[in-house]
Amino acid sequence: MRFLAGLLTAGVLLMASFAQAVQMPSIYQVDEEQLTSDDGQARDKALSRAFSTVVWRLTGVSDLENYPELKKQSADPQDLITGYSHRDATLTVRFDATSVLNLLQQQGLATWGAQRPMLLLWWTQQDAHGQQLFSDGQLKAEGIAKYAEHNGLPVRFPMADLQEQMLTDRLQLQNSTQIEELLQRYAADVFLRVVVDEDRQPTAQWQLYEQGKVRQGKLEANNVTDLADAVFFELAGYFIHKYAVLPGQGEALKVQVNELTMQRLAAVEKLLQVYNAKLIKLDGQQGVWQVKALPEQLRSSFALQHMHELPVPKTEHLTQETMGETEQTPEQIPENVTENSEESAAMSTEPSAEKNESPRVAQDKIDLLFTWQ
Repeated sequence: MRFLAGLLTAGVLLMASFAQAVQMPSIYQVDEEQLTSDDGQARDKALSRAFSTVVWRLTGVSDLENYPELKKQSADPQDLITGYSHRDATLTVRFDATSVLNLLQQQGLATWGAQRPMLLLWWTQQDAHGQQLFSDGQLKAEGIAKYAEHNGLPVRFPMADLQEQMLTDRLQLQNSTQIEELLQRYAADVFLRVVVDEDRQPTAQWQLYEQGKVRQGKLEANNVTDLADAVFFELAGYFIHKYAVLPGQGEALKVQVNELTMQRLAAVEKLLQVYNAKLIKLDGQQGVWQVKALPEQLRSSFALQHMHELPVPKTEHLTQETMGETEQTPEQIPENVTENSEESAAMSTEPSAEKNESPRVAQDKIDLLFTWQ
């Protein structure tokens, strides 16, 4: 139990902090506007919209027409609801996570869990003084954040001090060093820059920095409120397509993770839970899991945890010598070992299937290898 002994020794030490995906328990809670708080028909419509929102957050399906069972459930989702409450004209609906996930998986839909990347949101809008960067705690920023949450995306605004306001004009997402410093400062995973221009037609140009790569797009809407919803709707669709998992989909893979600690072991177990992973080996700071998944999905999930993929050592390196089965020269054979019989000699000249394909080589074969950066 070298692994446990090492972890117990290291457990009293503080480990270096790193940004990672955050749990978003509110993914199963939806705020919907009603016409009146005591109007039964308006409430039923709000419950139906809330169910559709949860389905969208988890699967990226925005139209239930192709899913008769979901459409039927949407008309009356009461058996999936754990509770709801009114506040002014807003109805807050809470859904049971297990029941919703089971329903979606029965429809053969891949789902994205509650663990999601934290977005550092660099939202700027033009005013009389130029491009103004929205800051944490600002009333306008809170309104923007609600649309992000409605689409299942957690966001974090910067402090927007004078230094960051000045940085905005010369910020380049291609400058990975600059962006990585900002992500580290705010413990975020992904950097999202949105530049809003309200002149004539409200327009938003967005750029997404994720794991060293930059994506971008442009959207138009009737007003800034609709613009915010459109930006996060588009980005949510991208993330869901990338991270949604259908249990049992893919191929059987063995995944090795190095540089494990107690905290990291727990993080990997949580990450691989959606793949029905089984821990099959634990040795030192190394762990090996058996999973059934798509390799690219695993790579995306591990990259989100700021883990680095390493080349998998070739199985040819596991020779007989590395397994303690070195060949002996005639001079090394003890004198008390006599010549074999002709029959034994004949048998020894036949190729051995067990030696040609060592069980240990097959057992130690790894498909994907990751370590912490």
